[in-house]
Amino acid sequence: MTDFPSAETAAEAACLATLAQSGDVCEALLALSAIRTEQHRLVDAVALARAVLAIHPDFAGAHAALGYAHAAAAEPLAAAEALQRAVALDPQDMRLRIKLARTWLVLNRHAEVLETMSALPAVSPIPLPQMAQWLTEAYCVRGRALLALRQPVEALKAFDLGAGLDSGSSEPLLGRGMALLAFGRAAGALQPLHRAFEINPNDPEAPNELGLALGRLGQYAEAVRWFETALQIDRHFAPAYRYMGSALAVLRLEKEALTCLREARRIRPEWEEVWLDEAGVLLRAGRLQEGWKAYEWRESARYMMKISAPAYWTGDERLEGKSILLSAEQGLGDTLHFVRYAPLIAAMGAQVTLVVQRPLMPLLEPHASAWGVTIIAQGEPIPFTDLQVLLLSLPYACGTRLDTIPAHTRYLSTPEAYRDKWRDALPQSGKMRVGIVASGNPHYRDDAYRTIGLQQLVPVLDLAAIDWVWLQPQTRESEREVLAQYPGVNLIGETFTDFADTAAVLEQLDLIITVDTAVAHLAGAMGRPVWILLPFVPDWRWMLDRDDSPWYPSVRLFRQRRPHDWSDVVQDVVGALSERVAGYAASIDA
Repeated sequence: MTDFPSAETAAEAACLATLAQSGDVCEALLALSAIRTEQHRLVDAVALARAVLAIHPDFAGAHAALGYAHAAAAEPLAAAEALQRAVALDPQDMRLRIKLARTWLVLNRHAEVLETMSALPAVSPIPLPQMAQWLTEAYCVRGRALLALRQPVEALKAFDLGAGLDSGSSEPLLGRGMALLAFGRAAGALQPLHRAFEINPNDPEAPNELGLALGRLGQYAEAVRWFETALQIDRHFAPAYRYMGSALAVLRLEKEALTCLREARRIRPEWEEVWLDEAGVLLRAGRLQEGWKAYEWRESARYMMKISAPAYWTGDERLEGKSILLSAEQGLGDTLHFVRYAPLIAAMGAQVTLVVQRPLMPLLEPHASAWGVTIIAQGEPIPFTDLQVLLLSLPYACGTRLDTIPAHTRYLSTPEAYRDKWRDALPQSGKMRVGIVASGNPHYRDDAYRTIGLQQLVPVLDLAAIDWVWLQPQTRESEREVLAQYPGVNLIGETFTDFADTAAVLEQLDLIITVDTAVAHLAGAMGRPVWILLPFVPDWRWMLDRDDSPWYPSVRLFRQRRPHDWSDVVQDVVGALSERVAGYAASIDA
């Protein structure tokens, strides 16, 4: 039996054939779609574009119109799909490529941005001024993607190429300022950002970035005024609320800071960084339970909840008779800080497996055995367990408050084999032995804020009757130049291979002076006397306005009184250390 098309199908085909022969109809529909997009009548705009695609499925202009309408409706995934099809059909259209790349930016698909921008047409019939404008845009979009990929050098080159093509455009200047901020050159960012704002005073990004730059320079009150300017331009510009909240927190205006941060996430509910900013404000203020809850919005925790639900432990389920996996997730110092919870979880009746960074294994393995915990290094096969949780989620799961922080005793010590290995490593001189750490991992995002130039610590190193012990396994060139002036400093840290080595030497010191690094946590966990030098805006765990730590009873905190200014910290350390040396000498004489 032969199948014949129905009358309806034949009629449809005839209609489409007639319309296909009338080019003006499709052009009119697309023009009307563009008008509806401008009017923000986006359902109509999408319907009109789809009507053209029903007639001409491979009409690039129709796919483009559909993509523009979806983008205006804040539907970036649908917009990217339509624009990808348009670019595939018309690869010479620069405007389409740029719109697709900007859509990938919204989706944080930065590799796709670079791929889209890497195949620019070699020859174009577009007039030179228009081509220069579009190439400028292309370079700027590429620069933004490179910034997001933490390649500020390449980003700066892209923005500068854009500025060279169109000196009257604000976007390359804005991008240059953003790249300089990423370099840590906040002062250098001010001029291009001011110029970008002068050229385009209706764009909230430039005043927002100016506020960021001024905040990095410690001018927080002035920064707040620029964030307010951004919000006067666009009261729904979420970044200005976020960064104003951070600036107000530094100014100790906690209530106002939280109001701004909550407005930012009202506008962008899934913005992880805002939740973390809010967590930082709450935790620094000692509002731990609220802070832990907000901190659970960090990417690693949300990912673990997603892949292990319902097995992700949040404290609600009893652990007796269950197996649970505790996983390190951030820096070495974070693991040293929160590994204290492992024996507590084991004491709840759980069979505990602990996953930690490999450099910590020699130090933690003997302790894990004593705690009844199985320990494995990251990268090794992980056993199946009933439950899983990240180490930094344990305070939330355990409901930790200021008065219930498990800090009543030291919980780490040197493994016996390492104690024997380093027993005679430090010579006996009768002087006070003081370890020192001036910098940490240079790849850490906020390293510039926590690191103190060793040259600034010269007044401390000049104190007499001290045997100085350098605890850093890596010494920066600028530090080596200073240490060359003090040949008596013992550079033993450069021989360390793991944290058990570090622990064995810490055990022999009378005092450790360090910036906020893993050594600070190791010394605190061992109950060793440790002085920690903190920037004006410290990590949340050190809280505010106190010189002790509820996490480590043996810690004393020395805080910057002004952003980026270590002079008062150094002066305070010199005074306190002079007193301690005098007391040590008196005890020896006695």
